[in-house]
Amino acid sequence: MANFHNNAGTFQLGAFHKRENHLEFPVQYGNLTHTIFFESDNLDLCPNTETQIALCLYPCMKTGSDLEVNGIVSPKLLASLPRIQDFYHCWDASYQHITLRNVQAEPPKGKRSKRVALFFSGGLDCWYSLLKHQFEVSDLIFVWGLDIHLDNQVIFEKTLTSIRRVAKEFNKNLTVIRTNLLEFTETYVPYNKMYGTILAGLSLMLRDEVGRVYIASGEWYPNLVPSGSHVVIDESWSTENLQIISDGLEKSRLGKAQVVGDNDLAMQTLRVCWANPDDDYNCGRCEKCLRTMVNLQLAGALERCTTFAVPLSLRRVKQLTFFDQGAPEYLEENTRAAQKQPHNRRLFRALRRSLNRFYLLDFLRRMRNNYPGVMPNHLWLKKSLRRMRMR
Repeated sequence: MANFHNNAGTFQLGAFHKRENHLEFPVQYGNLTHTIFFESDNLDLCPNTETQIALCLYPCMKTGSDLEVNGIVSPKLLASLPRIQDFYHCWDASYQHITLRNVQAEPPKGKRSKRVALFFSGGLDCWYSLLKHQFEVSDLIFVWGLDIHLDNQVIFEKTLTSIRRVAKEFNKNLTVIRTNLLEFTETYVPYNKMYGTILAGLSLMLRDEVGRVYIASGEWYPNLVPSGSHVVIDESWSTENLQIISDGLEKSRLGKAQVVGDNDLAMQTLRVCWANPDDDYNCGRCEKCLRTMVNLQLAGALERCTTFAVPLSLRRVKQLTFFDQGAPEYLEENTRAAQKQPHNRRLFRALRRSLNRFYLLDFLRRMRNNYPGVMPNHLWLKKSLRRMRMR
């Protein structure tokens, strides 16, 4: 363990330690010491200050703490850090501008590699990016410790088996990275607030082996909103010898389903579920599963997809609860598509009900938050919201 000066109010980065395929570094914040590790059996991970900054910047901003770096950073990336902070602060003022201390700018050594990597977890977005760049991508990167927790060996093995099939079919190198980084980041910032930057940080550890990395985006150009993975921020983590690209924003999720739904292997291996109750590969009940099943149904591919535990439930579609700002756009696009398909008339009615319900709930929330004096009976409002969720 590295020695630190206990300086409350400052995150302090320790040096990387490497043994065989295991790489780790400590982060000190006040009396807390976090040790973040990374493991990979078949790719030499590069210890670098840029990765440390990527993982620590938002926790620092959230706590209003400066970052003691004591290291060398790419001039290109260093010049991007003020813009990254500006974006995040404009989205959420609780993330404050911070100072990076003891940073020295120096270009990375060596030429850019010709290898191209894609983060691949088996989901709809990364499947679309794989099919789009299948003749360019040389490596698939699967990370264990993000959407699949390190203690969930069952789902990890199921997913790894599927991704190995994909890598073999498309003749790609497959690298598995195991990490506990969420134990650190989620102490300060939720994963959904910074998952794009986390992938960018992991990309920077590949820079000795890979020259370009694709991060499959879940966003769509017409509906860009503040998000944990945003094209401007994700690509701002690029350096002189590593290009990070946020990919797939030219297609909506429905558009991606229409492309991915034509691939037989995708329909046999698609994995979108983050809930995984009872160790189901795709539970078919959570919001993420339902959204994807609706997309596949409208694309005419759901019957061929064998990875969902249960059939699509229209009752659950009516009760869909969304947690992101792109909810109305998603519902409106899919409602319009269902309206044009006579055989999906019942799905259209369910989506329309869900859309109307979303707008009413959103209105009630705004009234409660912005005009509390208009509705003094908070108990009535709580009951109204509860009834709407149940219908």
